[in-house]
Amino acid sequence: MSKQYQDAATAYQDAYVSNMSGFEIVVELYKGISKNILLAKKSYESEKLDEMCKYIEKTNKILIALQSHLNHDKGGEAAVYLNNFYNGIFVSLSKVLSQPKPAEAFDHILNTVQPVYEIWCRHADTRKESDKKSAENTT
Repeated sequence: MSKQYQDAATAYQDAYVSNMSGFEIVVELYKGISKNILLAKKSYESEKLDEMCKYIEKTNKILIALQSHLNHDKGGEAAVYLNNFYNGIFVSLSKVLSQPKPAEAFDHILNTVQPVYEIWCRHADTRKESDKKSAENTT
């Protein structure tokens, strides 16, 4: 990748992220979690365990980033829930190969992430609508 292309891509990403709400950023991170878990499963099924580990590592980095931004003082029970949720996903991924059917274990993890992802999507949509109404009222 050329330096100019990399600089342009970074500038585009910075502009894109700066125009997103916190909820929208979390939604994108959850998309990354789901994508990486699905790719880890496919890698497992293709017997490419090194690739599988790479995708699990990427997922873990996202989980750590989400976990590190929890505000336990303001978040209360929700922060405790999310902290435990992220820990549970991390542990499940670390034990996936010890399961009798690892592919099914990946599916179970994906099915666990999906409802929380949907909640974040609703929050992001609500925030977007609220921001839109606020903008209309100021014009």
